[in-house]
Amino acid sequence: MDYDIYFQRFKIRKPELTRFTVDLAATYKDLAFNSDDQFIPTPISALPTGNETGRYLVLDIGGTNLRVGFIDLLGKDSNGKSRLNRSNILSIPILNHFKVDKAEDFFTWIGGCIVKVVSECQANLSQGDSTTLQLEDPLPVGISWSFPMIQRSISDATLMPMGKGFAISNETNLSKLLLDGYARYLRENSMAGSRFPSLKVAAITNDTVATFAALSYVHGANSERKVAMGLIVGTGTNAAIVMKKEDLHSEKTAPMLLPAEAKDLVVNTEWSLCGAAEPLQKHGFITDCDKELDYLCENPGFQPFEYMAGGRYLGELVRIACLDFFLAKGYIETALPKILRTPFALDTMVLSNAFQSSNGLENFAKILETELPPPVNSKWHWTAYTAAVVRKAIWEVSERSAKLIAAAVVAGLLCSGDLKMEQEDRQVVSRQSLVVAYTGGVISTFPGFKGNCATCIIQLRNELCGKFPKIFLEEVQYGGPIGAAVLAGIAGNLPSMPPSHVPTDHRTRLLSLLRSSAEESAGQQAPGKPITILKRSSHDSAEAQHGKGFVPDRVFDPNWGMY
Repeated sequence: MDYDIYFQRFKIRKPELTRFTVDLAATYKDLAFNSDDQFIPTPISALPTGNETGRYLVLDIGGTNLRVGFIDLLGKDSNGKSRLNRSNILSIPILNHFKVDKAEDFFTWIGGCIVKVVSECQANLSQGDSTTLQLEDPLPVGISWSFPMIQRSISDATLMPMGKGFAISNETNLSKLLLDGYARYLRENSMAGSRFPSLKVAAITNDTVATFAALSYVHGANSERKVAMGLIVGTGTNAAIVMKKEDLHSEKTAPMLLPAEAKDLVVNTEWSLCGAAEPLQKHGFITDCDKELDYLCENPGFQPFEYMAGGRYLGELVRIACLDFFLAKGYIETALPKILRTPFALDTMVLSNAFQSSNGLENFAKILETELPPPVNSKWHWTAYTAAVVRKAIWEVSERSAKLIAAAVVAGLLCSGDLKMEQEDRQVVSRQSLVVAYTGGVISTFPGFKGNCATCIIQLRNELCGKFPKIFLEEVQYGGPIGAAVLAGIAGNLPSMPPSHVPTDHRTRLLSLLRSSAEESAGQQAPGKPITILKRSSHDSAEAQHGKGFVPDRVFDPNWGMY
């Protein structure tokens, strides 16, 4: 068909993807050592063992929703499986007025949500609920914060400009904001000095690191599998990996209080930012559609990788490509659906649901007639042919995104040293399998995305590194709250310090250097089914997480742990 030729622009051939991955890995290594706003180290130098225990109040603060609740880490059972419970989880939208009000108002509201959750927990305790752990005083708190920040210790964070519509001032201490907001709510509602426990912030982390930590807790110190990456592919994309401290510039870690023996650190890659654009340009992956989308964005040139791979932008790329094709075919623009003519009007999840629900082109055309209706007086209507154009665009754009994510995953693992590319290094590669902990609406639900991504990961590994180590993708539900609790559980083994302990020159310098990284952190966690942890049923790894060659091993249920 004529549209097949048009949409070839989104095709990435296997040899070119391989070369791109090599260049991307080299770029990542350079960014890790030289970039001010990418590959940002966290003060996490010890990974979960799976033996962590305790009850933690958790807050998952995102751009759209707030989740507050309790996570009980129960350690390992007699079979060596890590367990946890979650309870009294409150999920509530963050109203727009809180985003533009003073920070004090936002965190006072959060304080009220904490009081509600603590009250429910205390009610359960008073009723003799034997499954509920007693509340400590002070109550340890773990926070998953989906915005840019600078950390000097596991329990300390200084805010950067937040984005996502928030107007909260930067250079503010997050722990202080939270504790003051909780105390203010109790005081304003005549609850001060009452039965409510005081709070102690034990851990603060971002969503990618939380995802990483959540699955690390499940696997613990495992000789067969190593959690090597936390991956988010939702509204946007980001990843966390573990890197050697020596591979990071000393100025990145200078403000942090770290154990003297710390050699490895969890790193927030912020891989979507413009520092990683050069390989995309070099290999000619940026199309005219990408250039138009970049022009339409509020921050042109800021996140080129995310503009090509993030969920917020896939629908817009499909819209731009389809509109361009229809106009080239001679269709009158004003006769076409308004959604096709309006920037950022075509939602990615609408396309995903329509693509998934359709059974044949005639049915797909009917769905599009409802979801993307033409103007009332237009003689233009969706047909099997025009529906085929949209279907082809959806597939090509999403497949390219999946391939780019796969390349980024392999490049990230090469950067961390978990994969070895040089021939001489292959002999010393561990047979320990690598696990990529993932979450996000696109990779979890977009038709064909996870399968395409997993297949490309294995193909790239085979081409660059041989058949080992094996790589698995495992989904993490409630990664933000669980990861925050896990990090709070290991916080006792990590150094902490008051904000005043940090040398002022280091603090000021990092705030200045990292200011440009204040961008919207993506990939909101969504509640859903338990996590199925998959094992191979054969030695051929070509369909990792693609549905072939795998059988269910065990299920990780955020309510009850492993079973």
